[in-house]
Amino acid sequence: MDISEKDRRLRQKLGAALALLFFIASVFTVTTWYSQIADALHSNGWPAVSGVVIESELDISVNAGESDSVYPVISYVYQVTGQTYEARKLQFVQDGFGMSWAKSKLASYPVDAVVEVSYNPADPQIAVLEPGGQPKWYLFVSAVALALLSVFAGLAWLCFQDCRKMSRMASNESWHLR
Repeated sequence: MDISEKDRRLRQKLGAALALLFFIASVFTVTTWYSQIADALHSNGWPAVSGVVIESELDISVNAGESDSVYPVISYVYQVTGQTYEARKLQFVQDGFGMSWAKSKLASYPVDAVVEVSYNPADPQIAVLEPGGQPKWYLFVSAVALALLSVFAGLAWLCFQDCRKMSRMASNESWHLR
């Protein structure tokens, strides 16, 4: 199958761009999820103070043709060394999903409830109500991240191979034309 030089160059550029995009997506995925797991593990050692829940409601995102996304929104205030902070972080690694999970979280944190807030001593505005997490969810998040990494890396490799093939075809044709 003969491909024009213009088409070959276009495929090379497109393949290189896609390979770069897939590589960046895989690095972003792993970095983001690794960061969440690292924050969850570090939060186990954070100091805790009392806080008060000021908002406790469901956030339901309606997606056309897809299942709805449900998440509990729990805002709370707390004080560290006389400074008042407000935060919404429930947990770093979500330990469930769905309506029943979200409602059970809301039931645990009603408005005006006194709660224990774990905060980052290096940056007290970063806080969480449920520090740490369950190892099974770390494994789940890690497995999903690795699956996405594999898919993105595989796609990047295929694009890279196509670029190499196009380069070889171009160099072979230029060699035969001499």
